[in-house]
Amino acid sequence: MKKWMTLLAAAALALLAGCGGPTPAETAESYLGAVKKADLEKARDLSTGENTSIEQKADDLTTEEREMFAGIFEELEYDVTKEKITGDTATVEADITNVDMAKVFGGVVQELIGDAFADAFAGDTPSDAEMEQKMMTLLEKELAKKDLDRVTMKTTLQLKKVDGEWKVDTSDEVMNAVSGGFSDVANELSKMDLN
Repeated sequence: MKKWMTLLAAAALALLAGCGGPTPAETAESYLGAVKKADLEKARDLSTGENTSIEQKADDLTTEEREMFAGIFEELEYDVTKEKITGDTATVEADITNVDMAKVFGGVVQELIGDAFADAFAGDTPSDAEMEQKMMTLLEKELAKKDLDRVTMKTTLQLKKVDGEWKVDTSDEVMNAVSGGFSDVANELSKMDLN
């Protein structure tokens, strides 16, 4: 009898040890919480590292770029609604809400165009660095406004086990949702020929 009790206790401990790590939903929540705090290093630790999302480039960001991302992410809200595990992969559905960056950028672009016309009539041609600085300043100004429109995106986070731990595969869909559509805006801007 004592032998059976010992075996049963060992089996129970083995089961508990195997279930001790965070679930995919808990990992997704930790990841989204790290993004909200602009803790890109923690977000990187919670991701697979297979995509070239912003947290993978965290070490290369300037202080100004980090502050910009902190401004974008600070209004982030999320609600993890569903988890599905299939072996070593999982999906976690979440409703992700943030400032509507398409509208924010609309205000920035409107001011940039006005400034560009004023510069052209004055015979000034700002450098790329000056234009980038102006854009960053205008973006900070827009993000500082109160009562900005918000957008909610239903998003599916893909996770997989890496060395026994759940990691988020940071897809374009996830990065677009956490940034309030910033990725869509950036993609559209990159398609424009501004010369």
